[in-house]
Amino acid sequence: MLIFDLDHFKPINDRFGHTAGDEVLRLFGRVVRASTRADDIIARFGGEEFIAIVPGGLESATKIAERVRSGFAAAGATVDSNAIGATVSIGGAVSHEPVTAIDGLIARTMQPSTAPSTPAATASTSLKRISPTIAPA
Repeated sequence: MLIFDLDHFKPINDRFGHTAGDEVLRLFGRVVRASTRADDIIARFGGEEFIAIVPGGLESATKIAERVRSGFAAAGATVDSNAIGATVSIGGAVSHEPVTAIDGLIARTMQPSTAPSTPAATASTSLKRISPTIAPA
């Protein structure tokens, strides 16, 4: 599972207006669509947060996360002729055990990782392997 959080989204809205903010969200959606596979499940999770369920393992999730991070950094540099420099921070967790309640996995995905991150400007990618202790629903 991956969690995407668009960096500094409120200041983008404040400085460039909500129309530009909406375009940043649409742009991120296009980047995610182009960077993920047909069997990945992507959804908006909050205002500027998105979540992805990506089958595979840590290596696969890390590759997808890096494609999204680098793609959005390149695409978000300029939006509607404004130099915005939009970036995204990505957290992730991998479970090789059945997950019957997604809330626990989401919570673990959003926890800071002790694993090294891959910084790019203010964006980062941080994934970790977990063994969920999630109670059945």
